[in-house]
This record gives sequence, structure tokens and C-alpha cells, in this order.
Amino acid sequence: MLRKILIAASGLLLATAAVAQTAAGDPYLWMEEIQGSRALDQVKAWNADAMAQLTAVPGYEARRQRALTILENPANIVVPEQLIGDRVLNHWIDADHPRGLWRSASLQSFISGKPDWKVLIDVDALGKAEGKSWV
Repeated sequence: MLRKILIAASGLLLATAAVAQTAAGDPYLWMEEIQGSRALDQVKAWNADAMAQLTAVPGYEARRQRALTILENPANIVVPEQLIGDRVLNHWIDADHPRGLWRSASLQSFISGKPDWKVLIDVDALGKAEGKSWV
């Protein structure tokens, strides 16, 4: 019983502290508005700074291109994301599908090394059709 009272009291104390911090004027409260212009502008500034630092490293572009070539290689090994019944599900990303394809194949065809992939969701096509950048 004492344990329950202590847990309830600590919860109340934390909630009170959070309200007090907000009331006192949390200087970073604006970051909670993830679609707010100030928060988005700050993220753009941080991204620009990070990109400037990355691109200043000698050999950056060559390494970036090499990594992209590896990631977009159509001969990459397919990793099953899930196994549901006798179906293998996979999220495949390549140069033609940067957001990816959610696809499914029978377990038997997957084991055989020649999966009969059926596209469930083409994330790139969906984003284009809906005018959204799905991730």
C-alpha cells in the first residue's frame, strides 16, 4: 500500500514540475510544435550546418556515391522483414524506389531462391498520387 502511495505521489510531483516549468516559460517549448515555422526553420539550420560539415570532409562525395551504389544494387541480399503464415514480407529499396516497395512472396518461392514477389504497397507511387512524402 505504501508503495502505491509513493508511486502516486512521485507521479503527481513530476506532473506538477512539468506544469511549473511550462508556466515559468520553458525557453524550448516552441520545439514541441513540430510543424511550427520556428521549429522547422531551426531544423533546416541544423541540417544545413551538418551538411556543410559533412561535405567539407575530403573524399565525402566519393564515399557518398560508393555507399549509394551499394545500397541501390539490385543484387543485394533480400532480408525478410516478417514471416506471416507461408508469406515472406520485405521492404525493398533501390534506385527506382527510394521510398521502397512493401512486397510479399510465398515462403516456398523465397526458400527456392526465386521469390515470386507481389507488390503490396509502392510507397513512391503512393506518395506521388497523394502528394505526400511517405517514409
